[in-house]
Amino acid sequence: MMNTFNHFENEILVQLIELAEEEDGILSMRQYIDSERKPSLHTVLETFGTWNRAAQIIDYVPYIKYDVSLQQENLLRLIKELHEKNNGTISLNHFKNVHGKASIDVIERLFGSWEGALVYADILPSPTTSVSYTKEEMLNNVRNLYLQVGQAALTKDMYMESRTEPSLSNLIYSFGTWEDILKEAALSKSPIKDAKKLEKEKQFLKEATDSILLFKEENNSLSENLYKEQHRSPSATTIRRRLGSWNNLLTLAGLIKDDMKKEVRKQRIEQLKKEAIQSLQQFAKETGTTQERVYKEQNRKPSATTLRRYFGTWDNILALANLKRY
Repeated sequence: MMNTFNHFENEILVQLIELAEEEDGILSMRQYIDSERKPSLHTVLETFGTWNRAAQIIDYVPYIKYDVSLQQENLLRLIKELHEKNNGTISLNHFKNVHGKASIDVIERLFGSWEGALVYADILPSPTTSVSYTKEEMLNNVRNLYLQVGQAALTKDMYMESRTEPSLSNLIYSFGTWEDILKEAALSKSPIKDAKKLEKEKQFLKEATDSILLFKEENNSLSENLYKEQHRSPSATTIRRRLGSWNNLLTLAGLIKDDMKKEVRKQRIEQLKKEAIQSLQQFAKETGTTQERVYKEQNRKPSATTLRRYFGTWDNILALANLKRY
């Protein structure tokens, strides 16, 4: 990853990796916003095109497997949480009773129907038919949507919320950025990028990187405390606030090598394996079962999602602790 993307892109990807690790390997736009990480969600989406593309780059699981807007994700979260709370059952009337009729109206606008929302929430299976599009067919679909919405600017959120095919990720894969898509479709009035803000963030990253490289050259040290004592600019406090951590800066400046990161990850997996064995054996002893459903219901740690992320199937996970299903 570090050899493929520039410093600014790597800074974002580091933030996403840390968030995914904190959330059992799942990447959610809402959780990114709530974590108050930098840069903004808007900048992340402008940089990588879609949330799911960014998740794919770092090999983590997006909270929703389809390209969706933040508004759509927020609604799908309510559906998924109610579905889980009711042990895998949900109905339109139940959701309406909990969240009000207005929420159903929004769902129908954003997903076409209640059943469509359940497909997006991965509660109902998606249609099995797969359609391939030529580039010109893709652009025609964009043009048709532009005419339907009747607005001066067609945004990515409008495209995703319209459920137009193909997916936004496929469009971006074929044409590049959203601005490139609009240009190819001859839609001149595209949304204006927040270029000044993006350039400001890139400039800060360059200043911080130059500063830490000069600091290392002059002191032969990467100590944050020494950096603070010398009152360097930008300050260590500002670096932590803007980049998330001191180590993030060192990584982006190429001062923490990939082999070191791999060793840290290896140690993490070994530690997780020990914790999993202990937790699973205690779980089996206390409950008399090894069912994943029961393990989840009891909110055991490490979570089932984390274990699946690192070790695969539930049978593989049980095998770590010399257990079988019963």
